[in-house]
This record gives sequence, structure tokens and C-alpha cells, in this order.
Amino acid sequence: MTGPFDTSASPAGRRGNRDEAADAGKAIQLRRLRLLVALDALLVAGSVKGAAEQVGLSVPAMSRLLGQIRDEVGDPIFIRSGKRLTPTPRAEEMRLGLRRLMSEVEGLLDGRAAPVPSGAATPSVAVGSPVLQAPPLAMRPSVLLEGQPTPADFARRLADLAHSNDPRRRLARLIALIGFGVGHSRPLTSEEAEEALSIILAGEADPLQIGAFLQVMHYRGETAHELAGMVTAARAYCEAMPLSAGAVDLDWPACEFVPSRRPPWFLQAAGLVAKAGYRILIHGSGPKDASSTIQAGLARLGIPRCESLSGADEAVRRRGIAYLSVAACAPQLHSLLRVYPLVQTRSPLHRVVHLLNPLGAPSSLLGVARVIAITLSRDAAALLGWPRLSVLASVRDVAEFVPFKPATLYRSIHGNTSDLVLPCMDEPPQSRLGIYSAMEHWEAVWRGDALDPWAEAIVVATAAVALLTIRGQGMEQFGTASEEAQRLWKDRHR
Repeated sequence: MTGPFDTSASPAGRRGNRDEAADAGKAIQLRRLRLLVALDALLVAGSVKGAAEQVGLSVPAMSRLLGQIRDEVGDPIFIRSGKRLTPTPRAEEMRLGLRRLMSEVEGLLDGRAAPVPSGAATPSVAVGSPVLQAPPLAMRPSVLLEGQPTPADFARRLADLAHSNDPRRRLARLIALIGFGVGHSRPLTSEEAEEALSIILAGEADPLQIGAFLQVMHYRGETAHELAGMVTAARAYCEAMPLSAGAVDLDWPACEFVPSRRPPWFLQAAGLVAKAGYRILIHGSGPKDASSTIQAGLARLGIPRCESLSGADEAVRRRGIAYLSVAACAPQLHSLLRVYPLVQTRSPLHRVVHLLNPLGAPSSLLGVARVIAITLSRDAAALLGWPRLSVLASVRDVAEFVPFKPATLYRSIHGNTSDLVLPCMDEPPQSRLGIYSAMEHWEAVWRGDALDPWAEAIVVATAAVALLTIRGQGMEQFGTASEEAQRLWKDRHR
């Protein structure tokens, strides 16, 4: 029943409702266009302040727009890394489309769109061709000077390089795609990133190209697709086994790019998991000298060090646990990692080696020192189709859970991502070293000659996280995994 003031049933009322709905739809469209302009400015400037100056807004107003963009896209868009804002993989995927859109809008408004002469043949360009994907098409027309090649000319040159038989020319094209400048370049596809690293690992690249490629990508920040492509190339180079090959149950990267004096408690946790009947491969790349705590820990626990994939496969089947050096299975990759002292900065290869997984384990447990690499590694593993992956933030490049402070386990299980907030316990007192060195105390704790509740809690908690990763279980099973890890610790010498 309708009242005298109910206009919804009358023709005029229905027209009014339709007009209001249409106005609301237009408002939403204008709001989205405004957000696209703001996002383009943020990606070009690389900072909130620079973007605000570019579009003529205040910094607080641009910050509010960034918050609205995050809500609209459902992605953080930027992650703060030091004093920089690093675009997320989702933001990088949108960069090229936004640049092309803004360039076309400016051309239309300024009357720079070149009309096609009557009777002229329209060039046919296939969708997905390098001409359409090349970054100069997204350039602002105003930056082109008279006499310079047009964006289309430059794109066709890159397309010619893509079909060259010279690997250096093909790599040059890929470097141009990512290094043309902030706001004008684009990320590589997985296939392009795989091609670039394959050329480098095959020894077909000029040393200058290698440095340019790695540093440009590191400065800009690689995307998950680029990381997945480079991992595919590295795995093919070292002839890694396919996923779920059955050789091992858990891949545990232990890379020591910067030497650490911290005792490797994670090695004892890996030993406990191996005693539970699971096969563990620890693969790493780092200092080979006697001062390396990881190398010393391997020797004191009797974990075999292998110099080939076949040797690692045999050792894991026979002993349940083994260590494989990246220098043994991928010498070219290892040599590129060793340039760290020359530049004092990491490269994308430091994240590639984490995801190498030489024996194709269905589960991987990573520890990463950079926050941006957590979701990056997880997203790349999902693209690679890995069954189970867990990532922990760590002070060193290996997964070791310290349960005395808040921590999150970032997981990917068959492509589905989730975050598990790990329980935090009261920190027990740490035993004094006394007459022992740090590694002597580490060994004495394992033998039972020294009692250290602090160290024992780290070993047991790390082993519980590894068990949870192998089994793909949820947070409700963490207590059961912790109890099992505690039993394994007590029975470690049986």
C-alpha cells in the first residue's frame, strides 16, 4: 500500500529514481577517473609529495587519494622500504596502461592526435606484439623533441631486436624495456625475464649488460612475474628436478650473503624434522671459509655437504638431510651473487636463489631479511605452481622463528595465500656462554651438555613451523606441531 507522498509507484517517481541512479553512476565514474590520474602521478613521481606537486594538490589531499586507491584496487599499491615507496606487483602491472591512457588523453586535449589520411592503409599490428608492448608508446608526447624518433619508430626498433639471433641484442631490448625511466618503462613478462636471465647464465651477455640489467631491476623493484621468470631460468640452468619429484619433502634455503656470527639454531630444527621421517634439503650460497657459522654447524651436526644434484639426492635418501651449495649446481649464478662486496647492495638474484628448490620439493620454508621480498616471494611461488610455501621475516637469509616477539607466517598453498599470526611466548633467560664460544655453546646445547631454555624454545618453535609447512596445516594445528617438536627435541639422541 502506498501513501500520498510515495512517488516510487508514479511515472514521475520512477523517472526521478532512474535519474538519481544515473547521477550516482556518473559520480562513481568521475571518482574512478580521478583516482587513475592520481595513481599515474604517484607511479611517475615515486612519492606522495612529488605526485601532489605534479597534479597541483596538497600532500594531505594526495595521501587521502592514495588511501582511496588502495580501497578501490584492494592492494597496498606502495610498500615503504626505507625512505622509498616501492610499488607492489599489482601497481607495476597497472603502470604501462595508465601511462598509455594519460598520454592519449593529453594528445586528444592538445590536438596532437595525428589523423589518418583518407585512402591511407592502416598498419596492422597484432595484439600482444612488441610494438604495442614497448614502453615508449606510453611516453608523454611533450617530451619528444623535433628530429628525434617517434615512439612508434622506437617501438619498431625494439621489435626488430626481439627477433634478432644475437643474444646481446635481445638482452639490450629487455634492458631498454625496464630502464627507459620512471613512469615510461614497464615490467617484463615472465617469459621476457626468463629469456634475460637465460642469456646471462649461458654466458652470452656482455658484463656491462649484466650490471645494467640487475641494478636497474633492483632499483625499480622486480615484480612477481619477473621473479617467477628468473626462477624458471635458474632452475633450468642448474637442471633442477620438477616439483613434487619425490626426492625431498622440504626445501630449506640457507643463504648467507652477509656473514653472521649468530649461531644457526635452524640447523638443529632441521635435524629434528629429519628425525621425524621427513627428507630435508638445505641449499645455500655464502662464505665457504671456516668462520661461516652455517658451514661450522653442518660439520658439527654431521649433515653431509654435497657437490652435485645427484649426490644431494642420494644423501637425502640415505641420511634424511643434506646440504647442497649453489656453487656446486649453478656456478654462474653463484659467481653473480659473489659481487655483493663490490656494490654493497643486493640484486634480484638474491631472491632467485631462495626459490631455486633444486630437488623439486613440494614444500619450501623461506626466511627473508627485506619486508618487500615476503609477499614478492610468495606471489612468485604461486605463479610457479608450487604446492606449499611459507615465508618468515628474519634477521638473516634463512627461516628461523624466534617465538619471543610477534611474527607472521606468510603462506601460499596451491595458489591460495594466507597469513598466520604465530603465537608469542614469554622470553626465558638466556644462558651465559661461560667458557664456551658461541658455536661451542650451540653444540653443547644439542649434545645436552648445556641447558639453555632460550635456545631450546627457538629450535622447537622453528621445527613446529617446518612441520606445519610440510603438512600444509592451519593455525589450529600449531599446538600439536609444537608438542611433536618438543618430543623430537627430548628424543633427539635416540
